[in-house]
Amino acid sequence: MKILIVEDDYSQADWLVLQITDRFKDYSIDLIETELEFRTKIKTIEDNPPELILMDIMLRWTNPSPEMVKPPIDIAKSGIFDAGFRCQNLLKQSEKTRNIQIIFYSVLDKDDLESKLKNMPSNVVHLKKEANMAPLFNQMRKALKIRRVK
Repeated sequence: MKILIVEDDYSQADWLVLQITDRFKDYSIDLIETELEFRTKIKTIEDNPPELILMDIMLRWTNPSPEMVKPPIDIAKSGIFDAGFRCQNLLKQSEKTRNIQIIFYSVLDKDDLESKLKNMPSNVVHLKKEANMAPLFNQMRKALKIRRVK
C-alpha cells in the first residue's frame, strides 16, 4: 500500500514524509518533486497506483540545473500555479488512475481556487496547508478508507 506525495518544497516534503511515515505505518511513501518528474513517472504511477496522492498545486517544472529541460510553451504560459491541476488531469486520462484519492494540499485558499475546484470529481479534495496537521491526517484517513471500500 502506497501514498504518493507530490511536493517541490524540500523542507515541506521532508516534514510530510516524516510525519506521514510515523502515522501511516502500513504505507510506503513515494515522493515526486516536480511536474516534469510527475510526467516522466506517469506510466509507473499507472502500473502501480498509490491509494492516495497528496499533491501541492504550485510545483516547479523541474529542479534548476545547467541541463534542465524547458517546459512546453503551454505549460510555461500557465506556470507553476496550475501544475497540480495539470498533473491531476493526466491522472484522469487513465482508467487505472482516474479514481485515486487526491488531496490538493496547498498554501492557496479554497476561495482563490474556486473556479478550478468547483468541477472536481468526488475523489479530489482541497486542504490549506497549516501548522496544525490534524485536518490533513483526518482527511487522509477518510480518503484511504474510501479507497479500501471501492
